[in-house]
Order: sequence, then structure tokens, then C-alpha cells
Amino acid sequence: MQFGLHLPIHRAGQDNRGDFTNHLSKKAEWAESVGFQCISVLDHLAPFHKVGSAESPVLDCWTILGALAAFTSNTKLMPLVSNSSIRHPSMIAKSSASLDMLSGGRMQLGIGAGGYKPEYAQHGFPYPTKPQRYEILNESIQIIRQLWSGPDQYFQGSHHQLSGATISPRPITSPLILVGGNSLEIMDIAASKADAVNMVMPSLGILQRNKLYLDQKSHGYQRQPLQLTTLERVVIGETDSKIHSKLNKLLPPNTHPDRGLTGSIETVLTKIANMERHGVSVIYIFFEEDDEESYNLFQSRIITEF
Repeated sequence: MQFGLHLPIHRAGQDNRGDFTNHLSKKAEWAESVGFQCISVLDHLAPFHKVGSAESPVLDCWTILGALAAFTSNTKLMPLVSNSSIRHPSMIAKSSASLDMLSGGRMQLGIGAGGYKPEYAQHGFPYPTKPQRYEILNESIQIIRQLWSGPDQYFQGSHHQLSGATISPRPITSPLILVGGNSLEIMDIAASKADAVNMVMPSLGILQRNKLYLDQKSHGYQRQPLQLTTLERVVIGETDSKIHSKLNKLLPPNTHPDRGLTGSIETVLTKIANMERHGVSVIYIFFEEDDEESYNLFQSRIITEF
């Protein structure tokens, strides 16, 4: 099992510039020293209502990834995930290729259909229907691959067009493309055009269903099976009896306490082992910012087992 550290950058509070830069560099250096294979950040214009107010700081994901390229030397860097129904695929292709060049070939592209309605309404973006968002995502991946592959690209779709388009520089290698989402429609798009898929805290039942569906679809498209990954919250305690009050204190209201890698050390190790048996090869994890115990236990008792 491999692990990625997901930095939910909207949780930085009201830190000033110096504090946030120091916070980000320390987290990146810690991740690399502990053995995380990737660092990812979210891509949103506005914080989720349950996380903060409209004034809560949310930095641009591609700018943050550029800074992370300077703070690290080995880890892969990825948006988890960039919103294809707000960001034009040519701009994603350009930003990602630039990051790949700056990081020495360490960029991975996470991309999704979007759907958090408030940020569309607040900033005047049209809000496509769910089927339209899936169509846009499908077209976007094709366009990005074309622009990465060479100059003078043409494309005619329902939502996007290219006419002799070129981006330069292009990625150093052939970067992994990961599609984020739990729906069967997302699984279909991933199986046809991507290299990996990421699900957010899926149950083992959903994981098993999606793995079977992905394998069938990949076979139908005559493609190799996809890399299966998940995004998981981490809240760890020494024992199960000590974890309940911690969960009540740390987790947002109406959050299911069993979702994610929550529980005692043994419980979390068992959850990871079960996910691995169901085909998961990478787990991207995020911590509650003030939960130093979970950071320490993950470093000393969890990641060392893999």
C-alpha cells in the first residue's frame, strides 16, 4: 500500500502569509520524510459551508502545487481534483504541464466533474446538469491528452473545440491521470480514458461494486485495469475506548464516525488491510489540523507497517 498526504488548504484558518508558507513547507517536508508518495490539494473557489465562512482563506490549487514543487524533491504532486466544469481543459493542460516542468516530472493530474453549486452561483459560472458535467469531463480528458501529445491539435465536441491548438512546454513524461468520484458514470469515464480512479471514503460494499464494474469496463475498452485509490480521513487513538470522545470533538456535525480511517491503531490497520484486499493501491489521507496525536500515531504505528 502507498500513501498520499492530502492538504485541505481551506483549513488554514486566518494565518498570515508567513505563517501559511511556513505551515505548508513543514507539512510537505514531513510528508516526504515519512514516506508519502504524493501530496495532493483540493481545487475550490469557496470553502464548503460546513468548513468555514465565505471569508475563510482558500488558495488556488495550482499556485499551491507550484510552491510545493519548491518545498519537495521526491513526492508526486496532484490536484485532488481539478474541476473540469469550471476550468477549461486547455488551461488545465497548460497548468499541469507547467507544474510537471517545474517539479522535474512529478506532476500527476487529478480531475473531476465538479458540482459544488455555491461556487458556480457566486462567481457566475453556468451550472451544468450532472450528465453535462460528465460529458465535459470526458471531453476534457481527451483534450488534455491531445495537448500533451504534440502541437496543432484539433477537437470538435459538444462543449469544447480546438483549432490548431498547441501548448509548450509539454509534460516531461506521460503523467498519470486520475478521475475522482464514486458514481458508475465516473467509473465508466475513468475506465475509458484515465489511469486511476479515486473514491471518497467508500464503504467496502461500494468499493467492491466499483472494482468489479471498473474491471469489466476496462476489459470492454481493451485497456489495462485502473489503479484504485481512495481519499480517507484519519483520526487515530491508542485504543477504541479512547477514540469516541475524540471523534465527537474533532469531526464536523452529522459526520458518520466510522467513515474513513478512524479508530484505534489495530482498527485502522485492519481497515487498510481490507481495502488492500479489495484492490486499493494508494490511500490519500487527510488529518484534522489540530490532531497531533493522529499525525504522530500514523507516522510511528501505521505507515511503518507498509
